Amino acid sequence: MARAARCLSLLGLLLFSCGLVHKDVDVTQDFQAGGNAPSDPQVDVAAPLVASQGDLAQLSAVTIRAARIDATDGLPVGFISGATLTLRGNNLPDLQVATLPSPSTTTRADLVVDSSKDLRPYLLAGSLLSAKLTYSPTPVSARGLRLTITVRGSL
Repeated sequence: MARAARCLSLLGLLLFSCGLVHKDVDVTQDFQAGGNAPSDPQVDVAAPLVASQGDLAQLSAVTIRAARIDATDGLPVGFISGATLTLRGNNLPDLQVATLPSPSTTTRADLVVDSSKDLRPYLLAGSLLSAKLTYSPTPVSARGLRLTITVRGSL
């Protein structure tokens, strides 16, 4: 029994030291397309990814694992012809982390993410995540959309 406990403790230490211990968190931002929204076919949805300095000190890396745009009205999102997620601000170079490979015919558009890019320096600097969407055509009636980003913090 004691030997098994030591093995589990050693395994936990190895996982922790290799950065394999992680936690995924979903960050969401609701927004509107069409209707009374700006007529510009490119819409900028900015959302801060916030973590306290104490939380960031405990993490070795922060990455984006997934990103998607969902229609909150249950209708297809095929009018979204392009989407790019970029971290911007505070004297750091822009960091593109996700793109929409092609329009979707369903109520959900999955973006392709670059999970190799570490967001931790950007979070420490207070950068904003910007989602640039392109519509073709822009919806005449207001459409409710939700951007969901799955962020992983690794120890």
